[in-house]
Amino acid sequence: MSNNLWRCVFVSTLTHFGATYKDPWFIPDTEFTSALQVVWNAVYKDIKHNPIVGGPVYYVAFIQQTKQNLNDWRAGFAAAAIIVLTTFFATDADFNGPESRIYENQGLDKKNWSGLWRAPFILQTFAHHFNFIQGHIEITEFGTGLPQTALALSCAAVCRALTLVANNNITFVGWLATTQKGSQFEFNENVWGSMTRRFLQPIAQLSDDQFSLVVHETRVYVKKGTTPTSLESEDDDAFDNLFAFR
Repeated sequence: MSNNLWRCVFVSTLTHFGATYKDPWFIPDTEFTSALQVVWNAVYKDIKHNPIVGGPVYYVAFIQQTKQNLNDWRAGFAAAAIIVLTTFFATDADFNGPESRIYENQGLDKKNWSGLWRAPFILQTFAHHFNFIQGHIEITEFGTGLPQTALALSCAAVCRALTLVANNNITFVGWLATTQKGSQFEFNENVWGSMTRRFLQPIAQLSDDQFSLVVHETRVYVKKGTTPTSLESEDDDAFDNLFAFR
């Protein structure tokens, strides 16, 4: 089995499925193994394989490895968001110290927040998804779903990064960022699952044309040689402008 075919096509295609799935953090075993089978049949047409939950050790290891690949994809959003902020702080003199990042730029009035989906930090983080799925193939059985979950993860990752800054849980020295240790600072379902799903709700309400525009603007930040998928408990009112498409 070619390692290039595995990572560049199989994992990329499975991740493309995950990016369109209705839950950013959890795919039931039955649906996951079904998706695995569909991707396997499309990528490795001449090799018969049937992943079964609770089956032989080889199958269990195969399923766990592919789940880890998806976890790596999710973790990549967090890493991308930190890189985006690090670059911003390192190149903008107005934010070259912790005081200017936290105390002079609080912006606490949520009514003044707007245009989240097309914000540069979000688009640059969203680009991680398209870099990760380079080489994926389109599969008819998966339909033409949009990578809404990937955008939700991008928003949550940026939110986490900014929260770390606001709470002084991350330090920047030039181009190096260091986050405090502890599970409460990690990007995972326990800490960020609820927020990610909250972002997904208004994202799912975007029209195809609106989402297509977000993807189009993200292309600027995608590495050369990658191609994005083609497209044919606070008061929620406080976030109306933030979630509105601008």
